[in-house]
Amino acid sequence: MAVPREGSKRNFASKWSSTKAANAGAVPEGATRLVANLENATAPDFDLFVGKGEVTEANVEASSASGGSAESVDIALGDDDAGDWWILVQNWDASSPGGTDTVDLEHAVVSGDAGNLRAEGPASQPAGDPFTIRAFWDESRMRAGQTWYGSLTLSAAPGGTSIGTIPVTVNRLQDDVSKSVDVNQAAPGDTLTYTVEVQPNVTPEDLTYTFTDQLPNGTTYVEGSGPEGAMVEDGVLI
Repeated sequence: MAVPREGSKRNFASKWSSTKAANAGAVPEGATRLVANLENATAPDFDLFVGKGEVTEANVEASSASGGSAESVDIALGDDDAGDWWILVQNWDASSPGGTDTVDLEHAVVSGDAGNLRAEGPASQPAGDPFTIRAFWDESRMRAGQTWYGSLTLSAAPGGTSIGTIPVTVNRLQDDVSKSVDVNQAAPGDTLTYTVEVQPNVTPEDLTYTFTDQLPNGTTYVEGSGPEGAMVEDGVLI
């Protein structure tokens, strides 16, 4: 989005003038989280404001004004937060006097259950004792470099009293497993050698990989050429 420089830094109310960029959205019932971030700013100082209802100073629910442009707001939502929300971006210090600068606004509302995030923890726990919960995500649509937002809601027992909601942010890194082939073109009868490379494990625990691969059309698997126990079922190497 393109945002002109703020005309009056002294008057807070001027933020709500037509020279500012606002992005409104509806938050549904049951939503647990609202996130807004500014990225790729061309001005040295953008500010970020998030609110509900009418766009006024009194309705600001959260803001981020750090003196730079890497602003971020993360709001935990409750039962009374459904409704129309707005996101407002202010160009506090433009790159040139009276100039207009650009910035990318990223925002997300977490609601419902997409089935791509789960948690594991102890089946029971004495009151007052600390415990560990592990979160696992599985989302084939997520690409390297993307960030997805979610949340986990805990309860004392299935269907019981809610303990609270934990925000979960997943930053998708580059794939740690890659496959390459030794030639770009092949003729009938040629043998192709595929190499699977696994990057070093940078996590504090052992990792177990399960590899499956669809054989390219027109090729067959050379028995014994893969790892011990490798086999082909319906054209898929497992």
